Amino acid sequence: MTAFADLKKAAARRLLPVGVATVLLVLLCLISLRGAAVPGLVAALLLVVCCLARPRPASAHPFTRGPDDADGLRRSAEFYRKIVEDSKDIIWVTDLDRHFIYTSPSCSAVLGYAPSELLGMDPLDLVRGGKEDRSLKERALQIKEAVLAGLPYPDSGKSREMELIRRDGSTFWAEARSTGLYSDDGAFIGILSVVRDITARRAAEEALRESEERFRLVADNAMDVIWTLDLQGRFTYVSPSVFRLRGYTPEEVMSQPTEEAICPGSLDLFVEGMKGIWERIAKGEKILDDPEDNHVELEQPCKDGTTVWTDASITGIYTPSGELAGILGVSRDITARRAAERALASAMSRLEEESRLSQELARKAESANVAKSEFLANMSHEIRTPLNGIIGMASLLLEKGLNDDQRDCAETLLSSAESLLGLLNDILDFSKIEAGRLELESVRFDLRELVDRVAAHFAAAAAEKGIQFRSDFDLEAPRFVLGDPGRLRQVLTNLLSNAVKFTDEGEVALELHSERTGAKDADLVFTVRDTGVGVPPDRAAHIFDKFVQADRSTTRRYGGTGLGLAITSQLAEMMGGRLSVASPAPGRAQVAARGGPGSLFRFSVRLPVADRPEARPGERRGALTLDESCMSALAKKRVLLVEDNLINQKVAVAILRKLGVVPAVASDGVEALEILSMDPYDLVLMDVEMPNMDGLEAARRLRAMPEDFPNRLVPVVAMTARAMKGDQDACMQAGMNDYVPKPVTAERLWEALLHWLLPDTLSGKV
Repeated sequence: MTAFADLKKAAARRLLPVGVATVLLVLLCLISLRGAAVPGLVAALLLVVCCLARPRPASAHPFTRGPDDADGLRRSAEFYRKIVEDSKDIIWVTDLDRHFIYTSPSCSAVLGYAPSELLGMDPLDLVRGGKEDRSLKERALQIKEAVLAGLPYPDSGKSREMELIRRDGSTFWAEARSTGLYSDDGAFIGILSVVRDITARRAAEEALRESEERFRLVADNAMDVIWTLDLQGRFTYVSPSVFRLRGYTPEEVMSQPTEEAICPGSLDLFVEGMKGIWERIAKGEKILDDPEDNHVELEQPCKDGTTVWTDASITGIYTPSGELAGILGVSRDITARRAAERALASAMSRLEEESRLSQELARKAESANVAKSEFLANMSHEIRTPLNGIIGMASLLLEKGLNDDQRDCAETLLSSAESLLGLLNDILDFSKIEAGRLELESVRFDLRELVDRVAAHFAAAAAEKGIQFRSDFDLEAPRFVLGDPGRLRQVLTNLLSNAVKFTDEGEVALELHSERTGAKDADLVFTVRDTGVGVPPDRAAHIFDKFVQADRSTTRRYGGTGLGLAITSQLAEMMGGRLSVASPAPGRAQVAARGGPGSLFRFSVRLPVADRPEARPGERRGALTLDESCMSALAKKRVLLVEDNLINQKVAVAILRKLGVVPAVASDGVEALEILSMDPYDLVLMDVEMPNMDGLEAARRLRAMPEDFPNRLVPVVAMTARAMKGDQDACMQAGMNDYVPKPVTAERLWEALLHWLLPDTLSGKV
């Protein structure tokens, strides 16, 4: 006899509370619905519990509770009741007319209805669309007819998924399993249903379905070819994109042997790659997407006879438990990339060759530039050396008692030599600027003194031509500034030289105006105005170009190379300024009646304001004049002149004697060191380029002498015809103290002598 039958008979013979019997029956039904047989021990236990109860009154309703007189029965009933009440699944019992006659506590907890509200309610009221679903109603009617006809419950063990509605209107998905409840005499009692919330499972299933659908959609529409292999190396899937790539259908590819799917040049590479992957699989290694180990570039044939290059990335397909289930591959078309790489490699090769040629040309250009610089330096030296003699001797000659004709010849000689020297300086400056080797200094200097000295020089030149000269220094302009005084003097000198040269009547004016003077810097404007021939309008735009003059005829009438303004303009730009020209000169009618249309050159520059001037070698303050007391003091000083050129020796000795100094003379560095080793000297005037030992080497050896050498620290002043960039630095690095460029003049030597021999006399001699 089954456990159900035993339980029903015990309930009929004893006073087993109907509620307890119902709970026990429900429990057995739950076990039955889960597909598990009731163990014999449990069935026996249930039978014993039932037999311990008293007979129930005949009038008791099957679902009413009677008195409980057995402690064991109470404990057993409580135990099984607790199992049902604590179940998370919803448990309910309905009659054949679809009315609830029992609901478990979880039913109220999940659905939100009180037990009293559920009793008598139709379960279809809880199903979304249940009232409108004719199939549900028809099935309920079929079940009722079958049961009333004495047939077994037709849907026993079957499940149905439905969307249930909570009291608050929210819904959830549930799975319901039902079975019939019968009395011991076979009478139908009701339908027992167990309902489980499957919302999470449905969501997971839907997500999995969508994921699979997306994967299929991506795989079927991807530009890349996606393929899978089983563990025997056979294709299990090839995406349709293979047709776009190679012209084969997926079915054709899956049936192709490997040697037909890969070009011969790539076959060995693929075989070796797959062999390594299978070896790793055999060792139990994970096959993950690794750009270095699992990628291979292959050339593959197309159906039309062409080939494509693909980049195949390979990774393993693993089950949730971590077992390898297959191989996933993705092949990407890289034909265009390979072509671009080949083109890039070819372009890089050409670029490297062009770069090599460019470097070779650059080396040749640098060599040519070095050769040009060396040539200019040598030419400068070779030209300045005789010029030094010409200018020196002409200057000394003019100090002699000459008659008018002789003086005129000497002055012409000196003027021609100075013109040649100016031309040489222009060429050297232009060469330095073109090569980017002209560097500006940044020192403190007296701006007022510089302007006054330049103005004084050209005032004398203007007076000789019979024209007026005036200068105006704005008192708002700073007295001391920071910059390159030599190059600023050169700019003003070039502008004033042209103004005087091209003006035959009227006047030349130099003005300095401060547009703004601040605590740190000042905006200065220099203007040079003249009443000369002016600049034709069609030449004004090119007036600052190299080798250009205002008019072709001026080349014959006034001379010049056309480099002066080009150099001046570039010097202005290097100083951060700007040079411009206006012709006719603005306000020309009000300036003077005589002369031509005139021109106005405007040079604007911003210079930092300095507190005080800085005296330094080679850049002394003021025009020094001869002084008898100074000459007497200099006569007591011992000076060594080192010069190999006899003419320059004569010039230098003559100038020095004029200044009160009688020098000792050496013809090269060897002789100079020998003289310096015997007697003490106060100053050495050293030429740089000499035979046997040049001045730089002589200076280095002198400074390297032992401390007890008599003249190891004597001041050495370089006198050189080399005027290229770096020459002065080379002299300083060799151990010399000062630098006097050739041609050497009496004024420059006078300044050097006072600076190194009588420094205390400099103040007041400006």
